[in-house]
Amino acid sequence: MNRTDTLRRGHRHNLKPNGMAFMSPALIIYTFVVGLPSIMTLGYAFTDWRIGGTAVFAGFSNFQKMFEPTQWVVWSAVKNNLLWMVLMVIINITLAIVVSGCLLNVSRRARQLLRVLFFVPVVLPRTVVCRIWMWLYNPITGLTPILKQFGICFPGIGDPATVIYAIALVGVWCWWGFPLVIFLSSLEQIDPVYYEAAELEGANRLQVFTGITLPLMRATLIFVFVLTIISSFQIFDLIYIMTNGGPGRASEVLSTLIYKNGILQFDAGYGSALAVLQLLISSVGIVAYICMQKKGMEDV
Repeated sequence: MNRTDTLRRGHRHNLKPNGMAFMSPALIIYTFVVGLPSIMTLGYAFTDWRIGGTAVFAGFSNFQKMFEPTQWVVWSAVKNNLLWMVLMVIINITLAIVVSGCLLNVSRRARQLLRVLFFVPVVLPRTVVCRIWMWLYNPITGLTPILKQFGICFPGIGDPATVIYAIALVGVWCWWGFPLVIFLSSLEQIDPVYYEAAELEGANRLQVFTGITLPLMRATLIFVFVLTIISSFQIFDLIYIMTNGGPGRASEVLSTLIYKNGILQFDAGYGSALAVLQLLISSVGIVAYICMQKKGMEDV
């Protein structure tokens, strides 16, 4: 063993404690900001605790309360969350893939400009976004009466049958620019040699997309898919500002129920139980990610 190898091994050995030292502040912050509150929420879910009072152990009474007939809104909120998730996954991912593929065929300068324009709604304050769309949905002064003159029925937030779909349209407008940027960056990294070889073999666009593009974007697709599922269960601001869960609680989701029960009604025990329910349902995204990653490793 020469001196160079000895120095390299010593250098790698010294990096290990330094790496942990750099990570420790983030781990400490994560523990106190995320880990500890999550554990406390799980504990409070098994108590009868109203804010300002004393927490008393109540067993599974908060979870049993969810199944009472008077709590039908809980399962209506779960249904709305699942519907929102399906809409966000299908529309956002499909739209982002299609548009990102189209942007590859324009000049680099135009692509950069469009990338920024499509990403602007992602960073806009949600209060501003909600006010804009509430004006558009206004049946008197908004876009609805104009479209009706052309025979187009625009979904409104005042109808219980269409309110979730109407707010989902706002959610798509706010969010789809994020997967678009990720997909576009992933597509730009694919070597054009693959497409040139496919063209020489006479492959059509569908065969190129399914045989080259999708497999090479697998990791990116999984990441965006899981991230969309998890974020779908975190929806709060759009619904709370635009409808406050109405009309007739038709647009309630678990996040708004947690806020109303745990904060507005001071029932922190029941609000914590609802938060645990939301965590259990949204964990399907984490499970899906693990399963997809495992399958991907087996395919390799």
